[in-house]
Amino acid sequence: MVVDVKMEVTINVFNDMESAPKVHSDKAFFNEMKEDYLNAEVFKKREQLMEYEEEYNQLEDKDSIKAQYLDSWIFVLKEEIEEMKS
Repeated sequence: MVVDVKMEVTINVFNDMESAPKVHSDKAFFNEMKEDYLNAEVFKKREQLMEYEEEYNQLEDKDSIKAQYLDSWIFVLKEEIEEMKS
């Protein structure tokens, strides 16, 4: 028996949609989207912050231009993360 893959995927999607939680209102839907977006942005900024902190900690000369540049970005990212969380 040959099964059409497109048909199988379509059936699975519709079955999953029936079990998916229903959104009560447009406002709740957009609030959830906003939270998810902010969480994703905070996650990206935290990843970047960790990379900069790691690179800064590996520098021997903390007075170099590169160290000052990284230190500035670390400060900015921490401020942005705190702002997004509040």
